[in-house]
Amino acid sequence: QNGTFLSNNFTISCKKFSSSGSAVRTVTLGTSTINLTRGSSLIWDTSTITNLTWSAASSTIIISVGGSSTFNFNGGGLTFGTLTYIVSGSTGELDITGSNSFAQINFSDVTNARSLKFTAATTTTIRNTNGFNIQGTSGKLMTIASVTAATHTLTSTQKQICNYLHLTNSLAGGGGSWYAGANSTDNGGNTGWIFTAAPITGGG
Repeated sequence: QNGTFLSNNFTISCKKFSSSGSAVRTVTLGTSTINLTRGSSLIWDTSTITNLTWSAASSTIIISVGGSSTFNFNGGGLTFGTLTYIVSGSTGELDITGSNSFAQINFSDVTNARSLKFTAATTTTIRNTNGFNIQGTSGKLMTIASVTAATHTLTSTQKQICNYLHLTNSLAGGGGSWYAGANSTDNGGNTGWIFTAAPITGGG
C-alpha cells in the first residue's frame, strides 16, 4: 500500500494480490509468475491507481486453484502480461473489471462449461496473436459475456482464434480478425466475430 515493491522476477504464491489506497507506491513485477491460491471472491485488486506506478507487461498471473464461486479480477485499467485460468473441473466464472491490456488470456476447461465476463462499457486489449486463447469442448462451451446485460469491447491488432464459445454482447474489433470457430454459438448482441474456423495458411 506504500513504497516500492520489486518482485525481482521471482515466482510468488499468494491468496490475493492487492495494491490499494492513494499513497505513492511503485509495483514492478517484471517476468514474475504470480500464483493466486484463493478459491473464490476477489483474487486481484488494483482498481485504485491513484499515485500508483505500475509495470507488469511481462508478468504471468495464474489462478491456480479451482472453485464453484465467482473469481473477481479488478484490473484498474492497467497493463498485464498473461492471465491464465485453466484449472480442470472448476466451474467458477471469472469476472474482469476495468479497461485492461493483456498480452494473453488463457481460459479453458475440458471437463466443464465456464464463463468469462467483462464489465460492460469497458475495452479489453489483447496484444499477442492468438492471445485470446479461449477454448471449450463439445457440450462444454466457454461463455463470453458482460457482467451485466450490456456490451463490452474486445480489441486487438492481431488474429484471434477460439472455438466452442457461447457469445453474448461482445464487440470485437481493433483491426485483427476474431474467429469464434465453427462450433460456437451466437447468442446475440455481438459484432466483429467470425463464426467459422480460421483459414489455414502456410507456404511451401
